[in-house]
Amino acid sequence: MRSFDQSLKLLLQEEPADFIRFALRDRAVQVLEPLPSGRPTRGRDVDGGYRASWGGAQTLVRLLSRWMGAFDEALQERIRHVTDPGILQPWLDEALGLGDPKAAQRLAKKIRKGLPA
Repeated sequence: MRSFDQSLKLLLQEEPADFIRFALRDRAVQVLEPLPSGRPTRGRDVDGGYRASWGGAQTLVRLLSRWMGAFDEALQERIRHVTDPGILQPWLDEALGLGDPKAAQRLAKKIRKGLPA
């Protein structure tokens, strides 16, 4: 069991995206940054953690669609082509906190203005 544990630790250290992809059943993953390991562990050893992104553009489109119903297909396609997590993540974070259709419409308008034509 010790060698298995060491193998997993090495994979996490050397190839964090592969480790996370294994846990998520082969979804496309982008590792954004390592997380500080100084968090309370309740008696467990924590070797490290990572902030990762997967399916962000598609999730954003789905959240907006849920609140607004159908919305501009051209905007949906433009969102799906965004690959930069620095651009996508703030919009996704805002979409996760949507509370009504008008908020979704404001976010869609903000995204439309923020994307290159």
